[in-house]
Amino acid sequence: AGARTALVAYAGSAHVVVPMTDDPGVMLPYLAGLSPEVMPEAGDRAGLALAQAEELLAREGGAGAVLFVTDGIDPADAPALSGAGVALLAVLSALPEGQSDRGLDALSGVTVLPLTPDGGDVARIDRMLDAAQARALLDDDRQPWQDRGPWLAWPAALLTLLWFRRG
Repeated sequence: AGARTALVAYAGSAHVVVPMTDDPGVMLPYLAGLSPEVMPEAGDRAGLALAQAEELLAREGGAGAVLFVTDGIDPADAPALSGAGVALLAVLSALPEGQSDRGLDALSGVTVLPLTPDGGDVARIDRMLDAAQARALLDDDRQPWQDRGPWLAWPAALLTLLWFRRG
């Protein structure tokens, strides 16, 4: 909630379907219409989608997260995803239980979550995003409250003088 969100679709090419928006409800009709048949090129080029996502995040000027929802990743794209320059990269794997994918198995430093029927996967992603946002806010040196600490020390020192007495 409150985070700007975009939607990037990929197959053999990557395309920004919905640019950054404050209203994620705008994406629902686009998500409903997404299928492999609407993509201009067949394929599985997750690296291109990551590049699009990183470009969108760079325009925002802050840290962000990228979530891939996929049933597999081309093993050639695994190094690009493993070395991503985003605060959080997670993959929601839509593979049937018991199946594996060479590309997903080759990912390192990326959280791969299995799709669950009870919504536990969405809750875990939400917690991960909240934690990443909190870390990004703490690391942001543009936060004005971090620069005002010395000014608060002077009023505190003056208040301390009211309790000072000799002996």
